[in-house]
Amino acid sequence: MKNTLTRTKKSSNILTRLFRNFVSNNATTRKNEGVISMRKTTSIQDRVQAALEAGEALTASAIKNRFGAANPGAVVQALRFRGFPVFLNTGKNGTKVYRTGKAPRKVIGAGYQAIAKGLIAVD
Repeated sequence: MKNTLTRTKKSSNILTRLFRNFVSNNATTRKNEGVISMRKTTSIQDRVQAALEAGEALTASAIKNRFGAANPGAVVQALRFRGFPVFLNTGKNGTKVYRTGKAPRKVIGAGYQAIAKGLIAVD
């Protein structure tokens, strides 16, 4: 009987510690109200994608400074691999900016051909 109680106490202590760690890492507490609200963290890619979808034109330095991306080119490439059309355009003053737009028909056609030939697996 004593062994069972010890195991139960240990497992409840472990669960308590896990819960406290989870809450401290993923929640904020408002001191006066005692309310715990869960925050969902978004990735750099998700934030960059949201900005591009909102119509913003972003330079590599803007992606680096505003979103904290160490390698802006890798973020853009990951968005392209997700199927999100991101284009690199040259602005009026010669700066290169990333924008989103509609993928050209040839690119879409090539994708369908690759799927039909079995070169790409569709989930």
